[in-house]
Amino acid sequence: MSRPSIAFGDGVAAYLAAHGAAVTAWGSIRHGCCGGSVAVPTAEPGPPSADPRGGGVPAGSGRAAAAGELADHGFEIVEHEGVRVFVARDLAQHATGTIHIGLDGFARWRRLRVEGVEAWSP
Repeated sequence: MSRPSIAFGDGVAAYLAAHGAAVTAWGSIRHGCCGGSVAVPTAEPGPPSADPRGGGVPAGSGRAAAAGELADHGFEIVEHEGVRVFVARDLAQHATGTIHIGLDGFARWRRLRVEGVEAWSP
């Protein structure tokens, strides 16, 4: 598999630089009321959890893992605009082209969004 192509929207690089200069993109599993589930493309500031039970979500207060250790858990690591981007391999496989990470909201109510990846059934 080739490395995923990444693009940032306006203000994303500065936002992430202020939040540890790392971002994790993965498919967050959502369950429907009638039994179905879907992986929704999601991004959060920070590196992924080193614990495979963490599901790839950012570690928060957990220990930082070595790049090789994360690659073993299914992440491609890409440097983009001074930010380490950890992309879950299953998310990269469902990319329709370049993976765009944007920023919504204002002031302290900001959140990242992922475009260029279709939701998939896990």
